[in-house]
Amino acid sequence: MRQLGQDAAFDSLRPYYAALNALPASDLEFLRQRVWARVWSDTQCTAFFAGLRSLFSDNSSSDGATLELPSVPTLLIWGESDRIVPISHAHAILEQLPHATLAVIAGSGHLPQQERPLELLRVLENFFVSL
Repeated sequence: MRQLGQDAAFDSLRPYYAALNALPASDLEFLRQRVWARVWSDTQCTAFFAGLRSLFSDNSSSDGATLELPSVPTLLIWGESDRIVPISHAHAILEQLPHATLAVIAGSGHLPQQERPLELLRVLENFFVSL
């Protein structure tokens, strides 16, 4: 990204949003500056490669133990247009957590808290009121 420039760095954010350009101008400028700062951050670079390495490491347990998941109310929130973690992942999680509920936020990508903050607040409020 350092070689490609600031526009390419900014464009790398597009998959995270349903409609990146629909955000307010102040958000767009903030994101442009933030992504560029991260591109030039040696700490961010180190964290990125550490995360990448962990994807390819073998962290499986050899003792055959299974993870017992608690039966607590769980809310999964997904953006309708999430291209980073597809909604099929939410359905797979629901199979493992039968007590969980799924809320899909229309018109949002991977970051509903930024694209649809009011809708996200309504989802959270409804969930907590129902407890």
